[in-house]
Amino acid sequence: MKPYKQAGDWMEVIVDNTYENYAGRKIVLWGKYEISDIIKERLKKKYGIEAAFYIDNDTAKINGYDVYPIEQIDQRSREYYIVIALAFYPSVKKFLVEGGYEPGKDYYYFSDCIIREESDYYEDAHGNRITGNHQGLKFAFSGFHSVIEIGRNTSFRNTCFYIHNNARICIGENVRFSDSFVHLYDGACISIGNDSRFENSYIFAEQYAEAVFNSGVQVTDSDIKMESGADLEIKQEGHIKYLSCFIREQAEALFHEKIIISADKYSRARFWAGERSRFEIGRESHFWGKSGMITVEKAALLSIGEKFSVGDFYRFNADEYTEISIGEDCLFSNNVTIRANDGHSIFDIITGENINSTYEIARSRKVAIGNHVWVGMGAVILYHTRIEDGSIIGSMSFVKGRIPNNCIAVGIPAKVSRKNIAWSHKAGVNDIRECGEKNIHLTEQII
Repeated sequence: MKPYKQAGDWMEVIVDNTYENYAGRKIVLWGKYEISDIIKERLKKKYGIEAAFYIDNDTAKINGYDVYPIEQIDQRSREYYIVIALAFYPSVKKFLVEGGYEPGKDYYYFSDCIIREESDYYEDAHGNRITGNHQGLKFAFSGFHSVIEIGRNTSFRNTCFYIHNNARICIGENVRFSDSFVHLYDGACISIGNDSRFENSYIFAEQYAEAVFNSGVQVTDSDIKMESGADLEIKQEGHIKYLSCFIREQAEALFHEKIIISADKYSRARFWAGERSRFEIGRESHFWGKSGMITVEKAALLSIGEKFSVGDFYRFNADEYTEISIGEDCLFSNNVTIRANDGHSIFDIITGENINSTYEIARSRKVAIGNHVWVGMGAVILYHTRIEDGSIIGSMSFVKGRIPNNCIAVGIPAKVSRKNIAWSHKAGVNDIRECGEKNIHLTEQII
C-alpha cells in the first residue's frame, strides 16, 4: 500500500482558525469528548490560549464547573468564540445563528462546509465526497480528501462512518449495514464486495490499514481493529459472528473462502495478530467454539489449511518469531491447546543467560501438524512437535516430539498405541474408503 499524500491535520486547522478569529474572547468548545479535549490541549501548547469551558446537550456531562448547558452561550457572541469539532448538525448551526453568532467571525464549525448534498452525492469544501445513495447513513469527515463509493441497492440502518484524511470506503451492490460503525484514520481503505452484510459490528482502521471483504461476507456482532499498515482480507462468503479481531501494525490476516467463525454472544472468539505477523485460515474452515482464542505474536506465523474444524475453548499461541502450521482436513475437539513457546523467560542463574526465549531459540520452535489429523478433547501440543498425516491424538494427551503417520498416540507424554489406522469424519461407517483413499497408508517407521 502506498502512503497517502499528506492533506493536513484537521485539528490543527481548527486551532489555527480559532487563534485567527477569537479576538480575545473566551473560547468555548462545543461537546465534551476526546477530540475537544485534544483541541483544548493544542490551543494551550501552540498559542498559550486556555479554553474557558465546554458546552454540551448531554445532561450527564454537565457539571457546572467546566461543562455547561448550551444555553450558557446564547446571545453572548461578544463574550464567547465557539469551536465545534462535531459532525455537521443543522440544529447546532441554527442555535448559533439564532443566538447572534456569525460563521467564522463568532464561531468555527469545521464540518459546516457542504458544497453539494443530494441523495446520491455529497461533496464538501475539504475535498470529501460520497457517490451513490447514502440515505440512512450517518457520516462525519474529520479531515480532507476522503471518499465513500456506494454501489446500487445498498442500505444503511443506524450506521455511522467516521473518516479522517485520504481514507476510502468502496462498497459493492446489495450490501446491507445495520447498527454498525466504521472508523477510518488517515489513508485507511476498506473494500466491500456485493451481497455482504454488516450487523451490530465495529470496524476500526488506523493509518494505511487496508481491509477487503469480498462478495457475500457476513460480519455480525463482531469488532475488527487494525493498526497502522495492517492488512485483512476475508474471501467470498465468509461468515463472522461474535469475533473480536485485533490486527497489529504491519500484520497480515487472510481468511479464505467460506470460513465460519461463530462463537457466542457472552463468550466471544478472540483473534490477535501481532506486529509483522502472518495469520492465514484455509477455505471452508469452521471455528464453532465458544471462548476460542488465537494469538499470533510479533513476527510469528500461523497457517491453517482448508476444511479445518474446531470446537469450544481452543487456545492456539504462536509466540514471537515462532511458527504453527496445521494441514488440510484436520478435526480438533474441545479444549485443544497449542503452544509454540513457553510464554515466559527462563534464565540460567550461573551464566545469566536466557535459555528459552531468545530470538534464535524462538525461531527454531515450531509446531507442524499434517493433513487429516484428529486431535481429541483437552489435548496439549507443544513446540518441537510434528504430527504426520492421518494420525489421531487421544483425549487429554500431551504431545511434544514427532508422531508418525496413520497411528493413534495417547498419554502424557503421548506415545504410539496403535499403528496402521485410518479414520473417517463419519461415525458408524463400514467401508474404509470413507476415510478417503489419500488418507489410507501404512504407518512409516520414524528413524
